[in-house]
Amino acid sequence: MELKNRFLARRFKLLEQALVIEEQLRRAAHLNLACDPTDNIQNLNRRFIELECLANSQQGLFDEALTGNKILVPVLHKGNYFSVITSFANT
Repeated sequence: MELKNRFLARRFKLLEQALVIEEQLRRAAHLNLACDPTDNIQNLNRRFIELECLANSQQGLFDEALTGNKILVPVLHKGNYFSVITSFANT
């Protein structure tokens, strides 16, 4: 039952993120904003957003693994992330 609740919580979080992105795109379309591929500030902002998204997803995995989700431990060991995060958790 707990696994099902975690799954549903992740799905709702993803749905919420998708709705936020959809609203941002709708506002940009309404204001006739366009992405300029040569604009360095927009490119840098886009990279930071991608990095933040990746960091948030990894943080969720680490938090679940540290709370005892044994399914994620082999995944994190394979990426050699578990030793790094446990060293941060112990400090």
